[in-house]
Amino acid sequence: MKNESIKSYEESEYMYMVEGIGFLKQLMKYFLIFAGFLVIVTSANIINTTASNIHMRRKEFAQLRVIGVSEKRLMKMVILEGVITTLAANFWGILVGNLISYGCFLYINWVTGIEYSVPWVGMIIGLVISVAVFCGSVYMGMKTMKQNMATDLASSGE
Repeated sequence: MKNESIKSYEESEYMYMVEGIGFLKQLMKYFLIFAGFLVIVTSANIINTTASNIHMRRKEFAQLRVIGVSEKRLMKMVILEGVITTLAANFWGILVGNLISYGCFLYINWVTGIEYSVPWVGMIIGLVISVAVFCGSVYMGMKTMKQNMATDLASSGE
């Protein structure tokens, strides 16, 4: 008789655990869809900002071309400049994000007792994606820019 009461108690807990896992899977699916949407929107923002920056700096690029800088060297210069900026932005984003997540963890740990772990994989994936999006947008922006130096030098740059 004593064994039956323990068994029924364990079975009832098992049902709640299965329901909780199903709910978490559903929640994770929606979270991943939202994260994908954010990646697309931020990628479009990076591409748009980079294209605007390249367009506004066409007079500067024309001056560099006049003094003998090759197109390949100019492209490397602009990509390196952007990669350094992207790495700095990722550094600060990762630092602030980890501090905020650790603060949230302290509250959750107080309630549940879950261990903290640093999301290394997510940070590396985010870094690689942001650098790749930036390099791709610079490459496409520079390739589509007309190489008419006389017109670019005569323009106001705006």
